[in-house]
Amino acid sequence: MKFERVVQVRGRDCTGPGSFGTGCPIAPGLVLTAAHILRTEEGQVRTPTVTFPADGEPGPWDARVLWLRYDASVDAALLAVSGPAATRATDPEPQRWAYLVTRAASHPVDSYGYPRSQRMPAGTTGPARTEEQFAGRVSPGTGGSARRWELLSNDPLPPADRQGQGWAGMSGAPVFSGDLLLGVVRQDRRAETGTRLTATRSSEIVADEGFRAALRTSAAQGSRAPVVEPAELAPLLDPAAPERDLRSPAMLLRADVEATPFRGRVQEWEKLREWCLAPPGTRPRPGAPAGDLTVRVLTGPGGQGKSRLVRRLVEALRAEPGWTAGLLRSDLSDDDLRGDGTPPSVGTPAAALHALGDCVRDLLLVVDYAALHGLAEHLERTDGQEDYDWAALAGGLSVPSDMSGRRYATALNVQMEALAALLQAGPGPLDIVPGEAVEATLLRHEERYWARTLATDGERPLPMPLMRRVVAAATLCGAADEDEAMEVVARVPALGRGREWELAAAIGRLYPGAGDTYWGMLQPDRVAEFQASLTVAEVPTLLPALMAGATAAQQTQALTVLSRSVVAHANGARTRQRDLVLARLDALLEQQDLAPEVLPTGVRPWRRGRRRW
Repeated sequence: MKFERVVQVRGRDCTGPGSFGTGCPIAPGLVLTAAHILRTEEGQVRTPTVTFPADGEPGPWDARVLWLRYDASVDAALLAVSGPAATRATDPEPQRWAYLVTRAASHPVDSYGYPRSQRMPAGTTGPARTEEQFAGRVSPGTGGSARRWELLSNDPLPPADRQGQGWAGMSGAPVFSGDLLLGVVRQDRRAETGTRLTATRSSEIVADEGFRAALRTSAAQGSRAPVVEPAELAPLLDPAAPERDLRSPAMLLRADVEATPFRGRVQEWEKLREWCLAPPGTRPRPGAPAGDLTVRVLTGPGGQGKSRLVRRLVEALRAEPGWTAGLLRSDLSDDDLRGDGTPPSVGTPAAALHALGDCVRDLLLVVDYAALHGLAEHLERTDGQEDYDWAALAGGLSVPSDMSGRRYATALNVQMEALAALLQAGPGPLDIVPGEAVEATLLRHEERYWARTLATDGERPLPMPLMRRVVAAATLCGAADEDEAMEVVARVPALGRGREWELAAAIGRLYPGAGDTYWGMLQPDRVAEFQASLTVAEVPTLLPALMAGATAAQQTQALTVLSRSVVAHANGARTRQRDLVLARLDALLEQQDLAPEVLPTGVRPWRRGRRRW
């Protein structure tokens, strides 16, 4: 959990001394807390203020209640806060919400707040209360019928006051499972030994239409509704919220950005949904026992919309009672999932894989190997593109009268053409070469993003031909950590020495890694493969130099990227580029031995004079 995501909440009224509790910023200007802090015994709503102890301008700042619910299952309120600290205290990433989906007891949780037991003696300089970090556990079955969490801990606390209210003030504190918000502290049950706190479940809060409406009207979370995710399975799965780190225009073409509305594929969508929701034992798999694992494979050429289709399916299944769903993280390796004979550590992918067997819900687990107005709306959120009315530009574009040719053969092709047309209608159009591939146009716009970003960061300029080599190296090899990234950069021909760390870090800023990877990659894959293959074709020494010191995983990635690019060049009738890439691959395999796990000894996918790629 992130300690800066905790604030102090006070409620004022005319009848008494007021109230004190804890809150959690969930979005810019929005704080989640417990409702009873802001509610008198007569049911009147108190006037809230919020203090940000970790900020240089802590306040207190005025706030207003956007939503409040106080009943047997939910004790929560959402506040809109004014003041500069309200935005500074919020992580740029949207808050992720969680629930528990397995039978496993004693799930570890953390909380952080300002209980009365941490009140400082009168006359002490500094804050009136200091912080308390609660480390405890939740068993999903306890409190289940009341739809609440029960938090247990045996850690000692400072002595309580004469009323025995040592935990008073902890109400409203966030309960985290890792970085996922599991709930909000509600009550101290005053256990005879140890600690037992109750908490309102995040799933109850997120399901409340009043809460969702308050988020929509605040516009702080954007137009997307919050989604609860399975906490025990989180190390295995991609985040539920669409990607919103839009650093360059080309990133809008990623399936996980969902920049354009989902359309079409009605027949495939209905078949997949029916397959999932069929009663146990009736899914079409001959000989399969009822309730057993069933698998369905969805295949097709790249760019046809498979990723968007399954993401839509996952979103729909999450809303079905008794279901949980998610997409397997694409950056996981066999080592991440392989056990060593001992119980895996909690919070690791191996532990999450083990937890699948204890899941009490129906589960859809998707393994995705693929990884105009909608584009305009998101283009306005892209770095360097904020000052233009892209929606108006999109409205002035005309749709081609004939979209039956190869140029528009896939959904990705159509979206690439639409994005290129939108960028060309914008303030910085490029001179287009007749017959230029749309990937080339997008790539040249992407190069502007490289130059703009690195100039803003104060990096020493690198000639664009060399920059292309470094980006291609990142696409072909990838890097698990900083050391591996520096080694990749050091193998790039003609780059010179002494800038390995600087350039490895620069690529990390352009394309940040996720999970266990140091670098991300130029997106979408089609553009990344196009860029890497062109650079390999233009620089004969690049591929051998990169492969000479590459790991088996890097060699596999390079061959995969280039093989896919050959198919794309062939489909685009770019025979010259296709043949150049094939020639580079032939030369590599003739002159250099790859790791046995990549190509076993004596096995080569070609014969002299007759390519078999």
